[in-house]
Amino acid sequence: MSDENASVLERKTPPQGGPIDEYIYLPSPGDPQHTTIGGEVQNNQVVGGFTFIANVPQKLPRKSSTTMCLVRQERELSDGQIVSRSIEKRVPIYELLRYNPSFMVNGVPPLPRGGIMAKLPTDPDQYRGYCIGWMREAKDAPSIQARWDGEEMLRERLGVNASDLAFIVPFMQGRLLDLGGARTVLAMPM
Repeated sequence: MSDENASVLERKTPPQGGPIDEYIYLPSPGDPQHTTIGGEVQNNQVVGGFTFIANVPQKLPRKSSTTMCLVRQERELSDGQIVSRSIEKRVPIYELLRYNPSFMVNGVPPLPRGGIMAKLPTDPDQYRGYCIGWMREAKDAPSIQARWDGEEMLRERLGVNASDLAFIVPFMQGRLLDLGGARTVLAMPM
């Protein structure tokens, strides 16, 4: 390890009485070989914070390894209205990085990178938005047709009725035509 890398990893003796966490930055192809968490940007450079070098373990005390982050707080007013605001608070680096797919924390492998799964709807109103959303993202007509057919049981379970289909089907037919499909979707019997 070079002297420059060693100086980044040197820390004063951590305070006694708290857990010490080990972090390993695991960049994906195309990611930088080092990253900085926290600190301030001054003249287009990060000053302060915690710098992690790819594949080099770094131990930090949980109690004193914090950075300022915006944390959302909600409260209910006397009239039942819920208001929220973001407050800048000190947050342990451990809390920020333990679910980050680029970091192994305390030997726990990082979460796999992947697409975010859409939450399934729980009622017909949610289904309309959910359905329009995946149709908008579809790349070809056969995938729309296959998914529509595959969601028949979901529509039945949610109680999607003729008025819901009257909202969804015209959009679907237009989308199928845009993508080169010529299938007509029949309304589901209720």
